[in-house]
Amino acid sequence: MERREKRYLDPYFISQIDDLTTRSFIDGLPFEYRIQMGSEARMSHTSAFAAAKTISKRRELDKHVSQTDVIHDLDPITKEITGMLGI
Repeated sequence: MERREKRYLDPYFISQIDDLTTRSFIDGLPFEYRIQMGSEARMSHTSAFAAAKTISKRRELDKHVSQTDVIHDLDPITKEITGMLGI
């Protein structure tokens, strides 16, 4: 942003910087995130960040739900997972 304030940059050059930023950000994400992000060809750097944040929150929620399911499956007497034992 500092360089943009001190001199004129043409819109093409700015779009090239933004595209490189987006590609670099997406390339640095875990494989599971990149698969879920889909085509990054038309994605801006801000929308890529927002998409990664959404995926991360969804994964945390899924993780929390699966941990809660295991806790609810515990037999209060034997403290074993009843769903896994077929009981």
